[in-house]
Amino acid sequence: MAARLIGRRSLSSLAIASSKEGFKATKLKIPEKLAASEVLVSFQACGESPYDNVADGGVVGSSGVALVKKLGAGVKNLKEGDRVIPIKPGLGTWREEGVLASSDVAAIPESLKMEQAATLWSGPFTAHRILADYKPKNAIIINGAETAAGQSLVQMASAKDLKSICIVSAGLPAFAPVVEGLKYLGAEIVVDEDFPTASLEALIQDIGKIGLAVNTSGAKSGKFMAKVVGGEKNVVTVKGQAGGSNLGSEFSLTNWMSKASAAEKVKMIEDIAEMHASGELMTLSRTVPLSRLPAALDSIERMPLRTIVGVAGM
Repeated sequence: MAARLIGRRSLSSLAIASSKEGFKATKLKIPEKLAASEVLVSFQACGESPYDNVADGGVVGSSGVALVKKLGAGVKNLKEGDRVIPIKPGLGTWREEGVLASSDVAAIPESLKMEQAATLWSGPFTAHRILADYKPKNAIIINGAETAAGQSLVQMASAKDLKSICIVSAGLPAFAPVVEGLKYLGAEIVVDEDFPTASLEALIQDIGKIGLAVNTSGAKSGKFMAKVVGGEKNVVTVKGQAGGSNLGSEFSLTNWMSKASAAEKVKMIEDIAEMHASGELMTLSRTVPLSRLPAALDSIERMPLRTIVGVAGM
């Protein structure tokens, strides 16, 4: 269920809501009483993600990390003081406090740092599921590697000894830092989508078989990717991140989350936490006060490869 917005007392919470004019700061009342299955949470931080679109007037955000402050009488799976993240999209994480269904959040390992936990929906969840479900061998090619999902794919592939060929959007204002950053994360080759295909074919000759193509930002390079992986049967497009492209099969994180068991979701969170703890996965982020999050997202001075994280109370 989405966070409840109507209460019986004056206690209120800062939140960022959507409007026809864009994002706007607003104050939301916090309910005095909790239903048996609800929890009151205080958000520490929230991250941008591809799943932030909400109806006009709704609180924005799917990715975030919060502290449990109060439990409904029937909540058994959580305790006060637990750090939790949403396991359902669109709960409205761009806020200071909110009341959520206990079944819509999950406790996270203590090892996860604030920025790491706040950005799980931004890229790591998608990357983890794609590699777990499709099980590519030897190498992958990623279109839109500069995205949060692309960065996570590069790192998780490297941890599995898979080589990554990365295609990034043409005309990036900071192309050189993006190339340097992706190679630091483990990419084998980085080119933009206007790079001649014949030249790229020559570059990847020594890579060997490329087992999977992942499309996260449009299909301009689609035909080339399908060719190098042996057809569209080995191409997966991330729903909601590829500009309406229907190349190959489609992966939807929201669909997976709606069907997966609680145990499967917890296992995914634990796997990602272990990768962070071991240094196999890192979060490139920039923190700003929650109230400044919309402006930071629109800034032309955004740092390459950095996910913006809004911090409550900063």
